[in-house]
Amino acid sequence: LSVVIYLLAVFVAQRVEVSPEVTGYIGNDVTLSCQLIQGPTHTNVTQVQWALQDEEGTGKVTLIVFNTMFGVNISESPLKERVVFDKHSLIIKALEMKDAGSYICSISTFPSGTFEGTTKLVVRGKTVTGSIVFVAKIHHKGRKSILWSRL
Repeated sequence: LSVVIYLLAVFVAQRVEVSPEVTGYIGNDVTLSCQLIQGPTHTNVTQVQWALQDEEGTGKVTLIVFNTMFGVNISESPLKERVVFDKHSLIIKALEMKDAGSYICSISTFPSGTFEGTTKLVVRGKTVTGSIVFVAKIHHKGRKSILWSRL
């Protein structure tokens, strides 16, 4: 019976849930979601932090920190003017190609500690879909006709 209880606790253990990969488009906003999945022991979230993994993969740049007592702090970074914190998620406004990379969400809890998840952000250029532009030319010399041409 104790083995079954132990296995059940392992299967419902606390964790951070993020999307492994998100695709965004230049000029648009993108949301990187982060959620704490509670386990059998309820914990209180004390702090949420988003960071960007540096290009070498050896360190990270803190982007934004939310603390339940002190509120939100946006760190000095190239994204400073374009990040927003919303319910543990990170919103990046007016996406740029250089924003692509690995973003780490860390949720600190009491008494269980810190949990992390990483999302890879892929940035693509703008695409136009579902639109074709036609130009109409109306000829009036002797007869009426309309000529359509595709731009």
